[in-house]
Amino acid sequence: TMRFKAAGGGIEIVIEQAAAILNQAIAEGRPVRTEIFESAAIAAAALGDLLRPSDPRVVLKGRARVVIIEGLDANACGGTHLRNLAEAGGIVVSAAGSEPESGGSFVTFLLQSKST
Repeated sequence: TMRFKAAGGGIEIVIEQAAAILNQAIAEGRPVRTEIFESAAIAAAALGDLLRPSDPRVVLKGRARVVIIEGLDANACGGTHLRNLAEAGGIVVSAAGSEPESGGSFVTFLLQSKST
């Protein structure tokens, strides 16, 4: 999920902005790595704004394995992941909308696998 403070133009503009950023990162083959932290709090302190907040209904306990897309995103690891974004076939927007409480917008996306 990417969050934006867009200066007008509606959600369509926000989706276009997010797609452009992600497609550029895929074209660059941005590195993807995992890192293990002793706790979610330590991960949050180390990664700052890069770490995507987890669902507030989920309480993370113990060590946290985090997948980091260099300079773009970090979130809890759920299993298999790419070594770099060049392995992705593209993106699909799965959700988008506004966040009235922050005055911004969000775009949630999925990476497609590349055809072999």
